[in-house]
Amino acid sequence: MILSEKNFLEYAFDEKNSLYRYYGTHRRIHLNESKAVESYNKIILPINSTSELLMIKARGISKNGTVKEVGIEAVKELEEEGRIYKILAVEGLEVGGEVDFYFLFRSAPNMFGSEVVQESIPIRETEFRIISPNF
Repeated sequence: MILSEKNFLEYAFDEKNSLYRYYGTHRRIHLNESKAVESYNKIILPINSTSELLMIKARGISKNGTVKEVGIEAVKELEEEGRIYKILAVEGLEVGGEVDFYFLFRSAPNMFGSEVVQESIPIRETEFRIISPNF
């Protein structure tokens, strides 16, 4: 079960007055069964050629409270069928524990698209924000 999920899209200008799109996610997931542990022991992020991964952190939290944390230094890159994926292995996951992760991408702006706010996995609390200059 996904305990909480927070997503945001922010459109902002850099120091050269170029517009960029920032996309961030923070998820906390309770691992009810071994299938969930298998699903989240590695976090796979599909990115396109214009995206830049700025930050990622993940924490495996055992049911007794032991925390194992990994960050951007542990990210591996994989190319499959012309797509690039970033993969982060999360250690210490077990049934009854939790995984908590967040990431931040920067890319060229895209003024069209869609966001999925409910998946096949139940989400207890979700939030989605769009942050943009006034224009």
